[in-house]
Amino acid sequence: MSFFNPIFEAMGTVLSWMYAIVPNYGVAIIMLTILVRLVLYPLTAKQARSMIAMQRVQPEIKKLQAKYKDDKQKLNEEMMKFYKENKINPFGGCLPLLAQMPIFISLFRVLHDPQKYTPVNSAFHQNMC
Repeated sequence: MSFFNPIFEAMGTVLSWMYAIVPNYGVAIIMLTILVRLVLYPLTAKQARSMIAMQRVQPEIKKLQAKYKDDKQKLNEEMMKFYKENKINPFGGCLPLLAQMPIFISLFRVLHDPQKYTPVNSAFHQNMC
């Protein structure tokens, strides 16, 4: 049993619900994909805001790197101080991406083998098998 199995089964159930609404496999997949993107939108927006903030302060970071190019420890201290003063998380762009990975892995897996993860008594499972 995989750590992701509950997520796989939940997505399979949602896929079967989508199929019950519109009995077309392609449309059900599109609807599930749109739903997943809507659920993940807050994380995507946070990642984009963090990336924009990092781009905005890039000239100041370059100045710090030029000023402390010979002293790596002092450069790290100054950069951490700079990030705190500007309320920027340097890993703010990566963390939301990591949080989204299990969802996208699950989406891929469910769409790769939907009969395995959809409920047996669903219309989707009965029509596909």
